[in-house]
Amino acid sequence: MKSFLEIFATKEIFDTINGISAPLALVGIIAAVVFQILRQILKAKRISSEPSKSEQVFKYLFILSLVAVIFGFAGFALQNGLIKHHPEKIGFYGLRGDSSTVDTEPPVDTVFVYPESDSIFYVGNTAELLQHLGNKRKLIALPGTYDIYEYLLDTARILYPGKNIDEDARVRDSVMRAVQRLFPHIEVTDPDPLSIESRVVLTELHDVVIEGQKGAVISSSSPVYAAAVLKNCRNITLRNLEMRHSVTKCVSPVLVVEDCRNIRVENCILDGSGTIGVLARNNTDLEFGNNEIRNCRDALANFESCRGRLEFRDNDCIKNGAKFLVNNCDTVVFVDNIITRNGFNKRNYNPLIRINARKLIFSDNVITDNKSDFGIILNAAGEVDSTGIGVNEFGDSAFVWINR
Repeated sequence: MKSFLEIFATKEIFDTINGISAPLALVGIIAAVVFQILRQILKAKRISSEPSKSEQVFKYLFILSLVAVIFGFAGFALQNGLIKHHPEKIGFYGLRGDSSTVDTEPPVDTVFVYPESDSIFYVGNTAELLQHLGNKRKLIALPGTYDIYEYLLDTARILYPGKNIDEDARVRDSVMRAVQRLFPHIEVTDPDPLSIESRVVLTELHDVVIEGQKGAVISSSSPVYAAAVLKNCRNITLRNLEMRHSVTKCVSPVLVVEDCRNIRVENCILDGSGTIGVLARNNTDLEFGNNEIRNCRDALANFESCRGRLEFRDNDCIKNGAKFLVNNCDTVVFVDNIITRNGFNKRNYNPLIRINARKLIFSDNVITDNKSDFGIILNAAGEVDSTGIGVNEFGDSAFVWINR
């Protein structure tokens, strides 16, 4: 398949196919319908059993129209194949490094994917990351910026040159749906960049490790798209990655995890100009270890309805909004964390930490120099050691443990 596609893998052929496939298929469908109707009209009017010359002409025109339809849809298939298997030959790159431009010629330092084994892939840009994202795989991200949202916009600019992508919702929707067909593990919840619910989601993945080399950044250049979203996934590890927004004011979390099972985030940096570091809802068995969460305006993290075990261990949480919230969870392990300089002002009407769980292990944490109205509120049975709580500016309740 790939060797066959190489025959057509040039930018000129790709642009030609892109320009004629849709009109050819549309004209072919309309012509086929018209010619078939005319054939039937002549057939109904004829007296003899032999078809007239006009009927014969319309018959052949009908067949030619069907051929045009077939070639039109073949062009769609060929176009998708070229994007999937030979993006480097048709100028279909998306982002490279921190650049937001689209390359029309292969860069000198192009990093091509080379499989180390059947299940381990090194990826060097967003297109390669999406192309090789699949189940039972380990992806090693080389240094650079991986921004799926910006990649989708760059794709739109290639496929629809001269169009205003930000204002033309139909173009934006068409491109994003096409990318979803190419990459089955990508879901776009709402392609409108002005919608608060807009998200690019990694979905239906299992047994996947995404590990970054030093300098690998998962980023979002949109104020309303999270840097990374996992949904309906299981057995996923994110390791050695920096996740952040590249814009200064956003209304979205850095990392979102929903309806997942057995998710591990370790040795990562979550740096947000957005609302919250981690938003996790309706999951089973989550582990966050040895991460740094910083500069998240509204909150450190919000874990809602976690079944099984939620482990938050050895994390540094610095300069975030004063909220670490856990609600309706089974077992929570909150140990060996450093929580410092969170809460930008005292009058925020939130606790620094509030954990509502069936069972809790809370120990060996360093909690100092934070600001919050209601301090630390723990509502769970279990083991609680408050000796690591240092000097903080708490309001009404410095520390409350309701032992069930």
